Amino acid sequence: MRGLRFPRTKIYIMAIQQFKTGLACPTPIEMRVTEVSLQRCRANVRQRPEEAHKGTMGHALLVAGSAGMAGAAVLASRACMRSGVGKCTVCTPRSNNDILQISVPEVIVAAYDDIANPAERSALMTPYPEKNRRAQLQGKVGEWKLDFGAYDAVGIGPGLSQSQSSEQVLRMAMGNVSGPTVVDADAINLIGNGVVPIGELPEGLIFTPHKKEFERLLGAFREEGTPCGEPQGTVAVDAVAADTVAGMQNGGSHNVASPMDDVMRAMAFAIEVKGYVLLKGHRSALCCHDGEVIYNTTGNAGMATAGSGDVLTGIITGLLARGYEPKTAVMMGMYLHGLAGDMAAEEVGQESLIASDIIRWLPQAIRKLYSGDDMTSKQ
Repeated sequence: MRGLRFPRTKIYIMAIQQFKTGLACPTPIEMRVTEVSLQRCRANVRQRPEEAHKGTMGHALLVAGSAGMAGAAVLASRACMRSGVGKCTVCTPRSNNDILQISVPEVIVAAYDDIANPAERSALMTPYPEKNRRAQLQGKVGEWKLDFGAYDAVGIGPGLSQSQSSEQVLRMAMGNVSGPTVVDADAINLIGNGVVPIGELPEGLIFTPHKKEFERLLGAFREEGTPCGEPQGTVAVDAVAADTVAGMQNGGSHNVASPMDDVMRAMAFAIEVKGYVLLKGHRSALCCHDGEVIYNTTGNAGMATAGSGDVLTGIITGLLARGYEPKTAVMMGMYLHGLAGDMAAEEVGQESLIASDIIRWLPQAIRKLYSGDDMTSKQ
């Protein structure tokens, strides 16, 4: 069994009972805890073929931005393009068109005001009757111009807002995506609010919540009739790391859920939806439906800044469109995101770091990944 390496420690964790998170999941759960490293990412690199052209390097779709939030779409799409994808289309309100075309001239802009034909635009802005929910989720209401299933990967949520039109676009996306899909930010919040029932979501989704967003997802489970209790289980731990694991389980306060509790819940959720949960924060944890938890080893406190998550969504969506398997794409994406943030912090310091700095250093992080050079800084 692999171990999670903290400084001078190794942790071996295997749950041999069902974690009573309140989520319906198979028992027993075997939770394999590992970490990502430069070498592990390098072992999964897909080299760019000499004969490559933009049509063979993947086409990503980002559903991002809203009135006053065009910057989220700009950040996500720039990061997506910098991740090596051949083409990127941004679905955003028409009011953001000029901003996107000027800020990121490499992307295609599809205004979601124009997704429906003229006869259906009013329907896009108003709730569908409850009886039409299934048809709506399956994309059978009218003829839509944007084919969500035509893209190699989809990322939805950065700066999306929680407006009525955003709800409708989310419903149509969830009813039509057929490839790997990243669900972030307001898309998570909308699902947590019950806009699309969790039980009707497609399998294989990649959720990228921070702690509060993940709590909203769990809240949606409760509202759908599943009680949520405290996680319990029997854990086998290497004796050397007992104190470290105890600290993770205690969370520093008996009144606050520990980081390990959060990871257990995220793992149970990933298994339930047959997808992935990247729980963002200090030592972000990727919880996979096959039972593996992958901790990130890059990143710093300076990355706790507006737009950082939008950049991460863009990177992961780009890697998915490039053809990486979902687990690999998320693992490499979080590593590269943190590595670029570490490089940026070396230049500008953590206090002054902004999301655009992460994108600016992303090419250097990718070069480090693709080259054979050893790291000279934090891995």
